[in-house]
Amino acid sequence: MTEIKTDDCVVVEHVPEPEYPPQIPEYKEWPEYRDYVKKIRCVICQFTKGTDFDGNSVEDMSVNPEIVHVSDPHHIITRGAGGPDAENLVSLCRYHHTEAHQMGIRSFQLHYNFDLKSAANIIFQSYLDSLRGKDFAQETLAEHNLLLSRFHGMKKQTLEMGELLLELKEKNKGGKKGFEWLGFQNFEQYVSAPVSSGGLNIAPRTAFRAMLFWKADKDHSQDGASIVELGVAKTNMINPLLEKANTPEEKQEIIKTAQSLSSTDLVTWKNEKLGYSDRRGDAHKRIVDLLFTLLEEHGVSVDEYGPLEACAWRILRSTKPEGQ
Repeated sequence: MTEIKTDDCVVVEHVPEPEYPPQIPEYKEWPEYRDYVKKIRCVICQFTKGTDFDGNSVEDMSVNPEIVHVSDPHHIITRGAGGPDAENLVSLCRYHHTEAHQMGIRSFQLHYNFDLKSAANIIFQSYLDSLRGKDFAQETLAEHNLLLSRFHGMKKQTLEMGELLLELKEKNKGGKKGFEWLGFQNFEQYVSAPVSSGGLNIAPRTAFRAMLFWKADKDHSQDGASIVELGVAKTNMINPLLEKANTPEEKQEIIKTAQSLSSTDLVTWKNEKLGYSDRRGDAHKRIVDLLFTLLEEHGVSVDEYGPLEACAWRILRSTKPEGQ
């Protein structure tokens, strides 16, 4: 168990109320990288008949990408599904680009026995290497986009793990659950047991949050408002609101608002929407939730809530209610 010293808690300045409706940032295109991908011949056929799509002769692949356009940049994970650019773009000729959309990405890869993700990784790494020591601003932007891509991958993996956990928890054969077939009496025992004992060695709360993440994505994701982009922590925050929403439009508004707010502002906005009346009790709960989320995001496991609750009350005692 991680010990938390309440004496180390520091009172922060008052955070102003978030504006509503919030300004939702739009996705920013990354033309520099897309232009780079356009210069690369189709990863499937490697054949362009010596011309680009405009009929211009292609002899030197190092010429300005505004002049030479050899291939289409194709997102493996679509933008609609939250797919990033870094490590997610491959160059396809017009024929194979159209075919990829018609067949679907999995069937397309099986048909050609080709891993597009590996190609996307190689293309991005070659782009990043071309910037090293030459263009610091573009190099930094590329590294930022790489981080976005990796975090998106983590969220997708958490989503997939949530689905697998839920299936193992609920599947039944011969009157026995999946975890019982593995020799455990209950699901919590299975997920928390050491790997050497046949378990997963994770906190039950982590497992349940992953399962809720998957279920929320299945039940509530809307066009242009994906649960995956929120991540586990924010999804758990807004799930009560999503459960109460009556229309897809309401769900979309909730998800987009969560995308645009920080975790701190989102807690405030959610509690106002739910109409909580016990301000001090609610404030205490919010502080505990935020402390838990902060520690979890930094890889610190908390087995007991006692220290967090004590820290939260100390913070509240050190502050004065408005008007006093």
